[in-house]
Amino acid sequence: MATTTFPRLPSDVLQLIFNQFCLHCQDAFSQSWDDRPLRPAQKRLERQIPSHKSWYSIDRHTLCSLSLACRDFRDVAQPILHHEFALGYGSSWESMEYKWDGRLASFIRTLARRPDLARLVRVIYIHTRLFRFNTDATRATNRAVVREAAQALGIDLPAAWKRRLSTISDDESQDSPEIYRTFLGSYLDDKPDLTAKQERDLHEAMTVLPLPGWRWMNAEMIATLIAQTPYLQYLSLQGGREWPTCGLPESSLRALGISNLPSLKTLDLGVGASIIGLAPRLETLNLLQHSYLGPSTPNMPNLKTLRLTDALMTPRELQRLLSACTGGLEAFEYEVVGEGFDYEALDDDDAPPCTQFQVADAINILRIHKNTLRVLHIHFYDQGFVMNRIPGDTNLREFTALQHIFINSPPLFGFGLPVGEKFDDHEILIRFLPPSIVSLAICTNQHCTFNKKALVNLANWKIKNPSDFPFLKWINCSSKIKSSSLTSLFETSGVELSNQLRTFSGLKPYLNGPNESSRLQFSNRDSGDEL
Repeated sequence: MATTTFPRLPSDVLQLIFNQFCLHCQDAFSQSWDDRPLRPAQKRLERQIPSHKSWYSIDRHTLCSLSLACRDFRDVAQPILHHEFALGYGSSWESMEYKWDGRLASFIRTLARRPDLARLVRVIYIHTRLFRFNTDATRATNRAVVREAAQALGIDLPAAWKRRLSTISDDESQDSPEIYRTFLGSYLDDKPDLTAKQERDLHEAMTVLPLPGWRWMNAEMIATLIAQTPYLQYLSLQGGREWPTCGLPESSLRALGISNLPSLKTLDLGVGASIIGLAPRLETLNLLQHSYLGPSTPNMPNLKTLRLTDALMTPRELQRLLSACTGGLEAFEYEVVGEGFDYEALDDDDAPPCTQFQVADAINILRIHKNTLRVLHIHFYDQGFVMNRIPGDTNLREFTALQHIFINSPPLFGFGLPVGEKFDDHEILIRFLPPSIVSLAICTNQHCTFNKKALVNLANWKIKNPSDFPFLKWINCSSKIKSSSLTSLFETSGVELSNQLRTFSGLKPYLNGPNESSRLQFSNRDSGDEL
């Protein structure tokens, strides 16, 4: 019987084929979903059906199978397989069929034994479901894995942890200062020298809610993974109660010899933000709700894009953050307090006060970036905040590079006016917009005034003065405002009028799903009392 053989394909052809199973190779992490004006992407990530297999894991399984099929396939597929560790990316975390147990430890162990593969990792996306198992077996495995990984890096990790004892910060130890010292000083030892009380306290910290010891170890696992990947470009850390209150301790990375992450360009944070100071070449920073910046913000000389989602920020906090962007910011995108915001996370002395900055505050502070800013996106949901109208002498005319604006209607037109009073500033858009404007999105909030005549005047102005706003191509507004006559008027001036408003919170593929506060609810465990 004749044997069927397949022609041997060149490695470069195999690579082109296998790249289709890797999001990194498909440039899926480039965040092109945020191209302006915001519109449905031509190719969006598949929406996960909970009863189906994880769409992300299907492609990973394909690459894994190819790595095991034959040597020719392995030599091409295996490096591609290790470009990313992004389990749960997009909506894939919603799959009920996916098995999370042991995935993180297995990956860390592989990198410890294959440093050639560790050097290929470009993307790490940490979903908190990776931490959902806490048993005697998983704790023993995790202890062994971090020690093996550190040893592969030439580090005696138990000794490195003990050296941290002399420099413990209040921020890192806040969940339980005394037990944290016990954790660092003995948890990795084969035969720890502990008193009965210390042994009991440490065991309870690992096994009894609110599990501060388990949280500390989760953070150490991620620090180990980061230390293994010297060419990491994109790091995403979802927030949750699986983390210590401080998030990822900076001392965890320094104990592993990491004082700089020179290749890191994009950072998503739903937890404490101390890692920012280790990434001098950071270009994109996405902060979510609980990633409180602390009392100081390190300079970010290369940052181009800053996004904040479900956040509350005072004018002073905003001033400090934007002033730290010393190289010239190109995009500032802010959406305040979506559904599910955890106000309790701000109910302590260390958190910023809940006095939200106004749009006028942002404009005035952003003037330090007036020559570089291309995107200004400020969206306040209907959450009961009073949005003040922008003063008449505040505008964006000096922002010479600004092309895309997303703004709510109240800062432009005010909330509902008193009975009998009419809005008469019909030229506000002409006065407010920069000459470089390409797209304008105006989100109408409930119970606010929206002056249609301001849009009519803008269209007429552009027709009569074509040299003003020469690049304006798109305007998005509420469906109640759009009409056939207004649409025709803008078409005459070469502008497309649409009622398809989209927020970047609804489009972003990162940090989706539950993002709870990592703040420990019961931190007084030092007495050893049962909680």
